[in-house]
Amino acid sequence: MNRRLIPLTPLLALALLVGAIQSRAHADAAGPAQLTSVEGPVGVRLPNKTAFEPGQVGEWLPAGTILRTGLHGKAGLHWSNGGDFVLEPLGELDIQDPNDTRVDAGQVWARYTHKLLAPFSFQTPSATAVVRGTILGVRVDGLGVSRVTVFRGLVEVSDA
Repeated sequence: MNRRLIPLTPLLALALLVGAIQSRAHADAAGPAQLTSVEGPVGVRLPNKTAFEPGQVGEWLPAGTILRTGLHGKAGLHWSNGGDFVLEPLGELDIQDPNDTRVDAGQVWARYTHKLLAPFSFQTPSATAVVRGTILGVRVDGLGVSRVTVFRGLVEVSDA
């Protein structure tokens, strides 16, 4: 195989930088989260819609989207701020913005591998957990009682 190195000229560097910025801008315009995996029943209700549609891997979810998993459903999400989430079976997540989401039912696991530029908050019916860079789980039971499990890092929890 013949390989040829292409020198990184200022014009090529600028083109690469513009492409990266446009890609990031597209992600921000498309929504704060992207579905990265779907197992079993996973429904997505976009803002201004009344019905849930099946979730599609690669789909960007704008603010105001509700994500719901069925009895054997599981959804993986990559957040635009760098977080990776898994919504477990019988879960419901209301995507607020790039730094905020509401867990209305079930359990979500989140992992942040780098320092966040802004804290991320998980709101539940009974508490708010503010992430400052960590691995954690947020669970809401059928009565709306919340449990936050921290595996590494720092999370601030307060009453709703």
